[in-house]
Amino acid sequence: MSWREGLRKGRSHLLFALILAVAGTLIVHIEDNNLERETGHRPVARAGVPTVKGRITPPVTALSAKQTPAPDTARPTIDDAAQFKAYVQVGAFRDRHRAEQAGASALRSLNGQPALAVRVKPFAKIFRAELGPIDPSAAKRLCARLLALGHECRPIMPRSAKD
Repeated sequence: MSWREGLRKGRSHLLFALILAVAGTLIVHIEDNNLERETGHRPVARAGVPTVKGRITPPVTALSAKQTPAPDTARPTIDDAAQFKAYVQVGAFRDRHRAEQAGASALRSLNGQPALAVRVKPFAKIFRAELGPIDPSAAKRLCARLLALGHECRPIMPRSAKD
């Protein structure tokens, strides 16, 4: 090996060590900031290493009665939630992104009828893509429609509607 090759390999090792040191320092500072947010105090500096002041987000405060926003009438309210408890599952995936894509694809196929939302629900080691909430009596009809459009579908009924 010539001295140029040795110098090139040595520089790459030094550069790699520098990158690891910078990344480690950043991770420690991020963890310190998270710990301070959770506990309210900053961890003690070790071995004379100075702490770096980070930007801390202010705590979330509750709205007073005067500042309470008006209810959104476009979506079902809590009072209406009893009649909209069913969902239809359009797929189960190992990857959250694929589940979101499958839900969006099924929703596009329906052309906005009925007005539903995509919900990605983690379950064990998979992510279930579901559309809803929907009236339990309409869930089976929606599944038949999705199956006709070429999507997988399985109604997810609330416990009381299964009886």
